[in-house]
Amino acid sequence: MILDCDVIPKKSDFITKYINEISENLEFVYGGISYNENIKPNNDAVLRWKYGIKREAITLEKRLQEPFRHLLTSNILINKEKLRNPLFNESITMYGYEDLELAIWLKRHNKSVKHIDNYVYHINLETSEKFILKTEEALQNLKQLENNRILPKGSTQISSTYNKSIFLKPIFKKLSYFLLKKIKSNLTSKNPNLLLFDLYKLLYFFKIS
Repeated sequence: MILDCDVIPKKSDFITKYINEISENLEFVYGGISYNENIKPNNDAVLRWKYGIKREAITLEKRLQEPFRHLLTSNILINKEKLRNPLFNESITMYGYEDLELAIWLKRHNKSVKHIDNYVYHINLETSEKFILKTEEALQNLKQLENNRILPKGSTQISSTYNKSIFLKPIFKKLSYFLLKKIKSNLTSKNPNLLLFDLYKLLYFFKIS
C-alpha cells in the first residue's frame, strides 16, 4: 500500500477494504481522493482546496469510465511482484506528472487497474501562492518530459492544446507577459476561478516553450 504523507482515511474500514482486494490477480487498486468540504481553508489556500474538490475528488462512477485517466498514486494498493521496480520512473527528477507517466505505462503494458470506493482525505492544503509555483514547476517538467519522449507529445490537455495552437505561439507568448500577473491576482484571492487557472497554465506553457 502507498499513501501520501498528507492524507488520512475517510472511513474506519479503510484497511479492511484493501485487505479484501488482495488476491493472486491483484495488480493495481486505487481507492480515490476526497476533500472535506465542511472544513474551510484559510483565505490564502482556497485555490488548492477548490482545485482538489473540482478536479481531483472524482466519483467512483466517473473513475470507472476512464480508469487510466483518473488515477493518482496518493492512495493505492499494488502487487509489487507484477509491476515494474521501481514503480516510479527515476528519470523524473522534477516535480509533477509522475502519476501520468505511471498511468501511461500501466495502460501500455495491459496492467489491470481497479477503482474502488476507499477514499482518503487530502488534508495538507498549500497556500495559493505555493500551489501556483508548484504548478509552474510541473509545467516545466511536462515540457521536458515530452521533449525527452518520456511522455508522448500532447499527453495532457495543456500540451495538446499547445500543439494544436502552435501557429499562434507569438501571440500567446505576448499575452502571457500581460495576463499572467493579472490572472494570478484572481488565483491568490479568496474566490479563485478555475477556468482562469486553466488559462494561466496554458499561457505559462506558451511562455516557457
